[in-house]
Amino acid sequence: MDFEFVVILLGAGLIVAIIAIFCALYIWDSKKANTPVTPQKSVDERLNDEGEVVCLHCEVADMICGVSTVGYQGYKQPKAEKQFIIKFKNDSGDIFDVAVSEEMYDGFDKGLVGTLTLIDGNVSSFEPDIEAEIFEG
Repeated sequence: MDFEFVVILLGAGLIVAIIAIFCALYIWDSKKANTPVTPQKSVDERLNDEGEVVCLHCEVADMICGVSTVGYQGYKQPKAEKQFIIKFKNDSGDIFDVAVSEEMYDGFDKGLVGTLTLIDGNVSSFEPDIEAEIFEG
């Protein structure tokens, strides 16, 4: 192989690499352009957005606490996270799970009946029925 042939071969490889990069960028940009754009809310709208509020009369059907590992992707160390879940049963008999903090979990007892207020699926408040408190006390 003489010097001119090596230079031509390297030049052709460089041109192929540049074309491949441009093709990859074009494909990436076209995929990005096809994703739907959600309208941005103004600062006032975000501050005044209260979220979806749901009030339900329900009973604490079950309480579950446990630990799960998250974050393991081959190179990261797994991390154990505590999970606290309360199963509520509404007056219709439907059972649904709500994740709560450890402090909030300690405030509930199985069989407790009251009015549950959820904001965007998170517990905002739980007001026990007065009759339930009189019979327990």
